[in-house]
Amino acid sequence: MRVMSIGEPIRILKTSGELHPVEFAWRGRRHYVRTIAGYRSDVERRGSKVRERKRYKLITADGLRCSVSFDLDRRIWRMESLTGRKGRRA
Repeated sequence: MRVMSIGEPIRILKTSGELHPVEFAWRGRRHYVRTIAGYRSDVERRGSKVRERKRYKLITADGLRCSVSFDLDRRIWRMESLTGRKGRRA
């Protein structure tokens, strides 16, 4: 399976109560999250600065498999990687 690294901003349209993405827009298309296949929180320390990111592996209603992240300090969501749709390559 080929993974494509992206790093593009996405717009979250709806979240659950804990900031988990439920619906997002990317490249002009709306995507509905069917499953959160994985989740982790990363903390990066550089000197006195601490940056926390939440990372999600998602499967959308139309089968898109991707990883997105949320930078808590900057309040920015990004499409980190794309593994394609079930049965198709990215």
